[in-house]
Amino acid sequence: MGYGAAIDTLKASEDLQSAGMDVVLSKAVVGVLNEAVTSNVATKDDLAVLKADMEAEFADVRGEMRTEFAKVRQEMAQNNQTIVRTLITTIGFFAVFMGAASVFGDAIAKALAFGG
Repeated sequence: MGYGAAIDTLKASEDLQSAGMDVVLSKAVVGVLNEAVTSNVATKDDLAVLKADMEAEFADVRGEMRTEFAKVRQEMAQNNQTIVRTLITTIGFFAVFMGAASVFGDAIAKALAFGG
């Protein structure tokens, strides 16, 4: 990391001296403060690297999401086909049952009455 937020060390040192601090001590204090401030500040280059890393990570996540959504869509399509087949089969059986009931209903009713 570099000098993203440098301070005016000369002015700071002079301000401390004006307040009564020794010249050597004021320079040491300002030097320590300047190092602390500038060593923890991200530079434009640092931010550019971070941005590139984040963009790459987001691209990976987008790719994974596309893959997973495609799988979900495929599963939904398969489930829809299964549901449609089940409905058609159920309706078919119901139609056959109703047809049989209309054809054999009188015979079944007579057999039940005869047995009763």
